Amino acid sequence: MDAARNITISCHCGAARQTLLPKEHNDLFSQVSFCHCDTCRHSTGLLCTSYAPVASHPPPSLTGLQSHSTSSTSTRYFCSTCGCHVFRAKHASTLSFPAEWDWEVATGVITDAPESRLPEQWHHHHVQDTQDGGLSPFLLASSPPRPSQSPPSVDDDILQASCHCTSISLQITPPSPDPKDNPDSPYPDLLLPYHSTPPHTVSNPSNEKWYLRLVPSSSSSTSKQEEVYLPDDTAQQQQNPTRSPKTETKTRYLSGTCACQPCRLTSGFEIQTWAFIPRRNISISIPHSSSSSSNPDQPAWAKYQPLDFTNLPANLPLSTYESSPGRKREFCAVCGATIFWHDDFRPDLIDVSVGLFRPSANSGGGARAENWLEWWTERVSFSEDASKGRTGEAKTWGEGVIRLLEEGLRTRRVGQPAKEH
Repeated sequence: MDAARNITISCHCGAARQTLLPKEHNDLFSQVSFCHCDTCRHSTGLLCTSYAPVASHPPPSLTGLQSHSTSSTSTRYFCSTCGCHVFRAKHASTLSFPAEWDWEVATGVITDAPESRLPEQWHHHHVQDTQDGGLSPFLLASSPPRPSQSPPSVDDDILQASCHCTSISLQITPPSPDPKDNPDSPYPDLLLPYHSTPPHTVSNPSNEKWYLRLVPSSSSSTSKQEEVYLPDDTAQQQQNPTRSPKTETKTRYLSGTCACQPCRLTSGFEIQTWAFIPRRNISISIPHSSSSSSNPDQPAWAKYQPLDFTNLPANLPLSTYESSPGRKREFCAVCGATIFWHDDFRPDLIDVSVGLFRPSANSGGGARAENWLEWWTERVSFSEDASKGRTGEAKTWGEGVIRLLEEGLRTRRVGQPAKEH
């Protein structure tokens, strides 16, 4: 193996750590694009994925990795310990030997890479699958076509979510209007950067329910970041008297993007997307026992129960990984989709991966689920970590992706799709 061209990769737990070569003599990052297809979103839990081609000879090591076939000609590999997506293999269905497959590596696991040309244009694929453009409006690109248009937004009582294999399915209900029903929580880095905000402020001493966003009833989607206040947030309202809670009748959950190193190395990609949802509003599917089911057409899950991490059935394929003390992440043990992030400090407010959401056609049906979510466009959480733990061209690539995202969040209008190649 040519040491001068070696690529170093690793997942968060280190099980996938190894060195690879770019495919033939191609630059590693020059052909990378963002994929927004349903399969990529639901099998990872993210709104888009990005892979770089690597050499097939020798084939990558698959030690410690779990496989999931998303089609007869495509297999994905993720770490069975931390859930990180690592490889995607494309192959003819008749080829059974990995050395004959075309291999790609998830860009987020690349920790070091030799000098490489970066893409001259940022390409997007399968934007139409998102119905609303998904994350593409925030990632500058060029050339046609537009995503298909969603039907008018209508309120739904339940937001459905599930991974690609549907082993993990969720139901999410609208937030309660009673403040006492909603948990207290410190502010996230998404809203107040931890590196520059006093800890006392981050602790949220006034117990603002920052994750509940009140928006004008006349708007089913926002074209820019709204200044939204809770009805009892009189201090902020006095600072901006042009806004009045009386005009705000629709409550959504806050959602946003994250670039922290643990998110990158447990998902496999640079851009994680989370929605902040009270645990009381989340129910999870419970698999039925095959011996107790007399109906062969009954789905793998038979009912839902309120989410309680201390009381999940043993046959639920939900793996937990503690990425740092007191901070846990759950992923599907079958297809590897990221499901939750939660910690011991705010146990009743859960981060849920937005790529799992499957809004009905009645509520718009778009990947951004904007009838349920208010997207924060002022900051990418932990954007300072974009290059953390990375060297060489991997560092340049990671910084470039997040810089692109931050630019797009601030300048592109939601609803104006990126263009697709």
